This record gives sequence, C-alpha cells and structure tokens, in this order.
Amino acid sequence: MKEILLELGIDIKLLVAGFCGGVVHTFVFKQTDPYTAIGSIIAGVFTSNYVGLAAAKLLSMSEPFAGFAVGLSAMAVCQGIVEAAKKFKYARFGNGEPK
Repeated sequence: MKEILLELGIDIKLLVAGFCGGVVHTFVFKQTDPYTAIGSIIAGVFTSNYVGLAAAKLLSMSEPFAGFAVGLSAMAVCQGIVEAAKKFKYARFGNGEPK
C-alpha cells in the first residue's frame, strides 16, 4: 500500500503534518465558517504533501516540521503561487498587463 501511495506522490507523514497545520490555522485565525475551515485544512494537506519536502530541503528542516509549517501557511503559499503564475504569464505572453 505504501508503494502505491508513493507512486501517486502521496507522503502520509506530510499529509498528517499538513492536516495538523491546517487545523491550527483554523483556530489561530478564528475561522468559524465551516467551509472556510475545511478549505484551510484541505489546502494545508495538499500543499504540505507537494511543497513540504521542497521546503524541508530548502530551509534545512525536518520533513514533519516543514509539512506542518507549510500546512499552517498553505492559504498564503497558494495565493503566492497563483500571483507569481499570473505575473509570469503576463510578462511572457502579453504586454505585462492583465487582459
């Protein structure tokens, strides 16, 4: 089973760390709306799974701690990635301004 998950790019320890980070995020930022809380947790889980290992290596942290930190800041990380992608697209394919 572990081999199948790894083949799919899923690391259980990073998923759990991201889940915990997402839960802490909902409490720290007092998210009372259930949809917002669930969204924070899901973003924490997936972002931690796919960004956690890179963050651990980049910042010389343990994988679980990096997964937790990425899960905690997942909403900001995702927004930053989307904004960077928008700027790249405009700079590369347009005149530098959104259409």
